[in-house]
Order: sequence, then structure tokens, then C-alpha cells
Amino acid sequence: MNTSIVTKLSCGLAGFSLGMWLFSKSAEAAKPHHVLDNVKHQFGQEGKILGSWINRTPQRYQKFAIKYIIYVGGITRLENNVPVNYLFMADAHTGSIINIKREAE
Repeated sequence: MNTSIVTKLSCGLAGFSLGMWLFSKSAEAAKPHHVLDNVKHQFGQEGKILGSWINRTPQRYQKFAIKYIIYVGGITRLENNVPVNYLFMADAHTGSIINIKREAE
């Protein structure tokens, strides 16, 4: 067999394998604890975190025509020596925060 053909086949197979691996990684859901760690890190830059939680069971959520699978969680941060609670929603596939709501005092 011609070495040029073998080289091309080897490169093609390697490229296909890499593509499949990258696709499988992008299709995996974000881990709930990683989402919570990200929120805690971001909120911790502006005040002391007093507590946090995340529901590890993904839920369906629709905002207008856009449908998501989400994680819901909460965080309490100290602001001006007063604890303030926030609820958040994060996309379960990407880990991106979709919504954050400050709870009324």
C-alpha cells in the first residue's frame, strides 16, 4: 500500500477520533458542584459567603421559546453585615448562569 494513502488514512482516523471525543465532552452535562463552585467564586469576590446549595436533579425550564435543562440553587452572602439570599438557575449542559434573583428581605 502506498505510504501516502496510509498517512492520509491515519490522519483521517485520528481527526475523526478527536472530533468524536470533543463531541462527547461537549454533550456531557455540567457537574452541579462545579456550577455551585463557580457561583460561590463569583459572589465571594464581593462579600463573604455564608451558605450555598444546589439541587443536583436537573429540571426543565422554558423562557419564552427557549427550552433549557437547568440546575436550581441558592447562595447567601453577607452585604453590609446583613445576610442576603439569592436564587440562581444554571444551564445543566454548559453551566452558564441563566438567571439570578435576589430574594426580598
